[in-house]
Amino acid sequence: MHGLVVSVSDSRYGGCEFDSQRTRSEKESIHFPRSCKPKLNNEKKKKNSSRPSSSILVVVLVVVVIVVVVVVVVVVAIVEVVVVEAVLVIILVVIVVVVVVVVVVVVVVVVVVIVISSSSNSSN
Repeated sequence: MHGLVVSVSDSRYGGCEFDSQRTRSEKESIHFPRSCKPKLNNEKKKKNSSRPSSSILVVVLVVVVIVVVVVVVVVVAIVEVVVVEAVLVIILVVIVVVVVVVVVVVVVVVVVVIVISSSSNSSN
């Protein structure tokens, strides 16, 4: 049994074969080339599910930035056009704060939904 020939052609190793005269323990200690490493399905699923969620997150953040910029421009325009009174400024500040809070809540909800959906997809 000293000169036992072991070839690794298992599908987990991408069909890579090692034909040299080595014992089983020597075969198991070989560092496989990158193309011959065991293929794990879990890693592929995680990578695929993280790509769409990150792109969706980027789109959501861009939309949030655009909405905040539009609100600030509108508020500045209203403040410049209307005679500035203390009550009007307070009302506009409250409106801006409410809009920003709503946008932040929407972003958090979208991120939570994306995380939940990606975690349920990777478990399946």
